[in-house]
Amino acid sequence: MSVRSAVSRGLVAVLVGAGLTLGGSVAAQAGGTGGARSAAEAGAAAGGGNAGKVTTPPVPGMAADLFKAIVPNPYRPDPTAYFGPHKCNLYIKDYWPTPGCGGFSFSAKLSGVRDQPAFQQGVAEDGWFSATADVTRTYGCTGRDGVFDRATAFDVTSKGERLGAVYREADWSFLLSHYRSTPSGDFGPQFFANFKPVEVGCAPGATPTQHGLTVTDLKVSFDHASKILGDHRTWHFGTYEVSSGNS
Repeated sequence: MSVRSAVSRGLVAVLVGAGLTLGGSVAAQAGGTGGARSAAEAGAAAGGGNAGKVTTPPVPGMAADLFKAIVPNPYRPDPTAYFGPHKCNLYIKDYWPTPGCGGFSFSAKLSGVRDQPAFQQGVAEDGWFSATADVTRTYGCTGRDGVFDRATAFDVTSKGERLGAVYREADWSFLLSHYRSTPSGDFGPQFFANFKPVEVGCAPGATPTQHGLTVTDLKVSFDHASKILGDHRTWHFGTYEVSSGNS
């Protein structure tokens, strides 16, 4: 399954972009591994008193795949624009943060799905994944010398912000179809946040700037009964910090 790439020049790639750090445990839970042996064969292979015993593989885990962010500098959002370098509005089938207002995208991958007995039995399921995070954006002014003036800094914080789904990439039946149509490879939900414009007033000669972005308590949930994923699952991820690059 292909994953769309963001085209904005301000896009900062995880583990590549300057100033990006990862904290905490990104992998929420280790998923089952191994070949396509049945549960009975796996138990027999264990030997001893476990020969022939039916074992159940661990429920699928989920790990972070990619985190990208836009931290605009200079910060000149246009709340009326649907196109261009200062756009803030999302157009039809626009599932990525905008260069004018900034934001981030996040994708994850499931593991151990094909090991589940219900998957091997051809069980059909549906439902959507959801994601939330605590988000802090730091704004202020950059002087003529290109240095961020920390005396002008202020934060905009939102708790439990609900992330938008990227197309049908958070649709479990859509992802499950990919698992059934391919012999290998893992897939998972994708989300994004596109921020609303913020007013940043600066002295003459200074440049409005979004200085930083911090995302914490990012979690993905599947609030449905599932024979493959396990009922009402929630996977937790680490902390992501991105800077615009000025001091």
